[in-house]
Amino acid sequence: MLDLSVFKEPLGIMRVFQFIFAFLAFSCTTSYTNELNFNCKAENGTIGSYAYPIEYPFDVKISQSQVCANSKFTLYADFSFEAHFFFITGLLSILYAIGISVVYALIEDVYKNDKRFPFLDFGATVILAVFWLSGSAAWAYGVSGLKSVTDPTTIKTTMSLDCCTISRSGFTRLTISIIFGFLNFFLWASDLWFVYKETAWFQSLSNQAPSGV
Repeated sequence: MLDLSVFKEPLGIMRVFQFIFAFLAFSCTTSYTNELNFNCKAENGTIGSYAYPIEYPFDVKISQSQVCANSKFTLYADFSFEAHFFFITGLLSILYAIGISVVYALIEDVYKNDKRFPFLDFGATVILAVFWLSGSAAWAYGVSGLKSVTDPTTIKTTMSLDCCTISRSGFTRLTISIIFGFLNFFLWASDLWFVYKETAWFQSLSNQAPSGV
């Protein structure tokens, strides 16, 4: 029988927040699009325009010849591992938040009476909290590297593309995704206390505690 009373308690409320913030971190990363634009004037006066996408999974590969008096420039930046790790963490968190919420709502009595359920819930929450911390740190490194590698000034200087005007838009959405990532770590780490209170460990300590006079 469906029972939504658990979502009036911290145990259920935290799962709702975890779902929302995991989805926001997930969507900010996968929906981000940017372009690295080159407008170059060759020696014969012709103008060449080149646009290269910067998007998930952020494996940037650029190779262009016949620019600036037949010069050739290449750019390779692979931050797909960091992006995939962050993506998978968000996806697993969304699926787990939905799954455990269904358990809370449909079989809460079984969850509380069967000691295995709280232990498994606690373990999964620990794993996802660790994933969010390491995934957010890795993704912060990836975004920082992506910004540096695709910086127009750096590209123009290191590749001697004096005949080109290079531009790109900002990385605000990816920066927001990092913030959401660390907020997710805080939510999952904070939830450990509420899940811990459902385990036999906490209940045994509560039963052993001396009662007040």
